[in-house]
Amino acid sequence: MWEKILEVFGINAFTHLFIDGGLYGTLDDKTKIVRIITTMVTHGIIKYGNHILKKAMIHRIIKTDDPLGRGYTFTYIPIQSYSEENMEIALKYVLKHEPCAFKRLTYSIATKQCF
Repeated sequence: MWEKILEVFGINAFTHLFIDGGLYGTLDDKTKIVRIITTMVTHGIIKYGNHILKKAMIHRIIKTDDPLGRGYTFTYIPIQSYSEENMEIALKYVLKHEPCAFKRLTYSIATKQCF
């Protein structure tokens, strides 16, 4: 699906991308999706929930209001910060500072939620 979106809309097609849920598939699938997203988006990602990058205090990532006004919490991630490297940094941070979260995070990464 993401390849088709890139094919139809092209590089730098969107200023922002609103993701109301997780990215599904294997870690390789998610890595590929992150690369596609960073190719298509010029400014940032608006992602549901308190994203792992925010927990790890990655630079310039902030909580934001629900773009659809439903009252949910979202995280704004500048496109430069939405990277595999920052995901690894965030995982190490959370594992160090929230050791009881290891199983939850491992499951989260393996299924969909981390990215």
